[in-house]
Amino acid sequence: MISQRNIFSPWWFTDKVIRKFLRLSVPYLKGRLLDAGCGKKPYEALFECDEYVGIEMLDTHNPDVVGDVRNMDMFEDSSFDSVLSNQVIEHVDEPKKVVSEMHRVLKPGGYLCVTVPFISRLHGMPHDYWRYSISGLAHLLEEHHFEVVLIEPMGGFLTTQCFLWNFYLYERSARFKPLRALYKLSLVLLNPLYLLMHAIDRDTTTPFNYIAIAKKL
Repeated sequence: MISQRNIFSPWWFTDKVIRKFLRLSVPYLKGRLLDAGCGKKPYEALFECDEYVGIEMLDTHNPDVVGDVRNMDMFEDSSFDSVLSNQVIEHVDEPKKVVSEMHRVLKPGGYLCVTVPFISRLHGMPHDYWRYSISGLAHLLEEHHFEVVLIEPMGGFLTTQCFLWNFYLYERSARFKPLRALYKLSLVLLNPLYLLMHAIDRDTTTPFNYIAIAKKL
């Protein structure tokens, strides 16, 4: 499978934007870090931590721990300095359990970084349950005894249109084999164009994602 960091990948633009905003969390996520719902740990190299532990339900991703983020009883209370949850909560049918568990395993004063979609196509079906506004995300964190440090939109109207258009083309080309090669070639032009549109995007009301950093009280 082509790397999402390859310009011929349909995920190249999305990865660039998420990577940019995850850098906001680097000063906060230190020490022993838990990646809750780590996938293949694509952002591990961003963080300067003492230990990076990934938990994931799919053992095909070779996580450090195979398990359910709704019940992480393999980890003791207050056993991590920081927690990352990147594009995970929307895929869990009981998000409050996930946030409660992340709070439990964090040390007092530890930091949590969460990214979630706001405007997005359906994905990861049938396990695609939630979308969060800035107020909804803040409420979810605060009701589980986190102090919100920041919540930032990942782009706005232009960024979101590029994101949606890109995956529209990807999904349509996947249905017609003759179009697949043409679509991949077009990404050499489209991906840099998407990045330019993101750079000039000043809207904050229609992001495709939000990132939040919160402190355990």
